[in-house]
Amino acid sequence: MDRRNDSEVASRIATARAAKRLTQQQLAAAAAISASLLRKIERGVRPATPRVFLSIAEALDVDPGQLAGTMAVTDGRVHASIPVIRLALDMYDFPDDGPIRALPELGKAVATAQQWRLNSQYTVGTRTSRVGDRAVQSLSPHYRKVTSNFTI
Repeated sequence: MDRRNDSEVASRIATARAAKRLTQQQLAAAAAISASLLRKIERGVRPATPRVFLSIAEALDVDPGQLAGTMAVTDGRVHASIPVIRLALDMYDFPDDGPIRALPELGKAVATAQQWRLNSQYTVGTRTSRVGDRAVQSLSPHYRKVTSNFTI
C-alpha cells in the first residue's frame, strides 16, 4: 500500500474504534496485538500487515473492505443480511384466523348482530344519585351542541 492509503486506513481504524467506544488497549486485546502496535497503526507510522488488519476488522466487527476503503459505504453487514431477513419474512407462518364460515352463515351472523343493535336500549346515564342526574343535565346542552354539527 502507498503512504497516503496507509494514513487513510489508519484514520478509518481509529474512527471505527471510537465509534465502538473502545480504548486502544481494549481493541488491541480483542485483536490479539500489542497496544503499541495499534497506536503506531492508528498514527500511520506503521502499516498493518494483512493478518493484523483482518484481526482488527474482526475485533471491530467491521467489514475489512470498509476499513480499507474498497467498498462503498452502503455495502456492509446490513445489506448482506437483507436476503436472510427476506427469507425469514417469507417463511413466517401467520396464525390461523379461526374457522372460515360460508357466506350465508356470515349473513345470518351479521343480521343477528344488527338485530341486537336495534333492540338494545342505550341510555345516557343511570339514576344512581342526584349528582349524576345533575351532571347529565348540565352536559346535555353541550352534547347537543357538539353532535348537531355532525351528520350521519
